[in-house]
Amino acid sequence: MVWELEGKNYIVTGASSGIGRAVCVELSKQKSNVILVARNEERLQETLEKMIPANHRAISFDLTNIEDINKIVADIYEKCNTIDGIIYCAGYGTATTLRKTTYEVLHRDMLINYYAFVELVRCVVKDKPKKHPMRIVSISSIASILNTINYTAYSASKAALDAAVRVLSTELIKKNTTINTIRPAYVDTEALTFTNDLFEDFTEHIKKTGFQPLGLIDPYDVAKMTVYLMSDAAKSITGMNIPINGGARF
Repeated sequence: MVWELEGKNYIVTGASSGIGRAVCVELSKQKSNVILVARNEERLQETLEKMIPANHRAISFDLTNIEDINKIVADIYEKCNTIDGIIYCAGYGTATTLRKTTYEVLHRDMLINYYAFVELVRCVVKDKPKKHPMRIVSISSIASILNTINYTAYSASKAALDAAVRVLSTELIKKNTTINTIRPAYVDTEALTFTNDLFEDFTEHIKKTGFQPLGLIDPYDVAKMTVYLMSDAAKSITGMNIPINGGARF
């Protein structure tokens, strides 16, 4: 896979932190060009500083503005000519009791975790030359198959994402496109800061209880899997929800 991705153009959402930032760094090591998308311009620049320089572009954009995704994609095509892949790392998770799980709560999680992803894929694929190969990966979550209390909105949105990818994979075969999700267990990112209020040491907790014996997953382990799924070695993998489990049994 040495330099196989060199010079190719990849859209990475959620690029300002966590798994998205790690993906950007790993792609830059492959000499790829990365279009970084996230809301926070300052943090996008921080990601760029960690990357090996190439023809990267940072776009400050809120993916909940669904109606404008088509404009962003058109602009990327105009500047880059081709798009070789999408890695969708943007995500949002709400923890709330049933009493407070209103339509607004459900809609917010679905908007970023599911609706925006499908719209981005739709807009990119519809203007892609049919013969040009494309790889698409979205970051799902172990929450999609667990019964963690108070995570109805988040878990449902990730389950919807997994289901959509399985169905879309069949349609996209004729468009020379593969599409998969990666479904990690607990990853060592800022999204887990809430655990500090619940456990003195969350890593030790999940090890001792046997839930995730290998402890928290390094975001770069997830990023390296995305790089593999962008390669020709993964051209026969599509419609899959691929676990990175940290030893968790799911």
